[in-house]
Amino acid sequence: NWRLENHSEHCVGVFPTEKIVYLTAESSETLQELKEDEVYVIGGIVDHNRMKGLAHGKAQEMKLRTAKLPLDGNVVLNEGRKV
Repeated sequence: NWRLENHSEHCVGVFPTEKIVYLTAESSETLQELKEDEVYVIGGIVDHNRMKGLAHGKAQEMKLRTAKLPLDGNVVLNEGRKV
């Protein structure tokens, strides 16, 4: 079982930064497995248009590891859509 936590503080104020993985579609790393000792932060901004790259950029500024979910080849989207 996985624990889900919601905090009003930013994740870097709650968890060790080396354990945080910020999930963002722009990451060059594809998440291959979930590890019990890591903290996965789901980006709160869908930034494909006007704010493209905003969540990924913020994670990089904070020097957080980023990864994207392995959706390519696993999830069928409308033709022409890319996550």
